[in-house]
Amino acid sequence: MADHFACIGYRFENQEDWNTLIVRSAKNGGIIQSNLGYYSLLAPGEGVEVWTQLDASIEGKIIGCNPHFHGSSRVKVGITKIWRDEEWPLEGSLHCWSNPDEQNPEQGDYPFVVDVPDLDLAYENLACPGYVTLQLAAFAHQLECYRDEETYYNSQSRQRKFAAESFFPTGLYQQPPEGEQTTPPATAIFAGHIEAVETRTNPDSGYEFLYMSIKTLAMTIDVVADSEMVKGEPVVGGIVSGSFWISGRVVE
Repeated sequence: MADHFACIGYRFENQEDWNTLIVRSAKNGGIIQSNLGYYSLLAPGEGVEVWTQLDASIEGKIIGCNPHFHGSSRVKVGITKIWRDEEWPLEGSLHCWSNPDEQNPEQGDYPFVVDVPDLDLAYENLACPGYVTLQLAAFAHQLECYRDEETYYNSQSRQRKFAAESFFPTGLYQQPPEGEQTTPPATAIFAGHIEAVETRTNPDSGYEFLYMSIKTLAMTIDVVADSEMVKGEPVVGGIVSGSFWISGRVVE
C-alpha cells in the first residue's frame, strides 16, 4: 500500500509516518456521509486524493484508508459482479467489461477488476449487471517508457510481442488458496500511447510524482507513478508499458 501512496507523492520512512497521514486525513478531510459510515476525503490538489473511512459510531473510528487519483479518464464499462467485504464495508471491487456490448453488459472487449475507494456512496444506484462510467487511475508497480513503437517492439525478446495498445487483467488469473473465495486483485499489465505527461507536486507532502494519460486497448486511463521508479523518459506520442493496480470511482 505504501508504494501506491508513493505514486501520488507520499513517502513513508516508517509505520509512524503512515499512521500520521491517516489521522491527519481523518481530521482535516471533508466529511462525506454514506449508508454504513463516513468518508474523510483529503484532496489537497493536483489530483491527489486520500479516502479515509470512519465507522458509524459516535467516535468515528478509523477503519480503512485508500489512495486515489482524480483525473480526466472517463470509461464506460459493463458491471457483472460487485464484491464487498464485511471487514471493510465502505470500499469494494467491481468486475467490469471494457467497451461493453450495447445490449449486454456482460460482453465486451475484455474483463478486468477495479477497486473502488468509496463504493458505499455509489452502491445503491448500481445495477448488476448494468452500465456505469468510471474515472480510472492506474498506480504503477513497474513502468517502462519508450520514445516510439519501434523502440517498444525492439525491446521485446519474445517471438510473439505485446501490442503497443494491449491490456492483460492479471488479477483475474490469480488462483485463490484451495477452499477460499477471495476478491481477485485489481491488477493488470498494459501498454499504451502517451497522450499527456507531466511531473506534478503533491501540495500536501511536497514530493513529486509522474502523471500520464494513456490510451490503451479500448480505453484511456490516468496513470500515476513514483518518479524514482520510472525507467526511460516518457514523451507524448511514446509508449508506456508496465504493471499496475487499478482504482476507480463511479462518476455516472
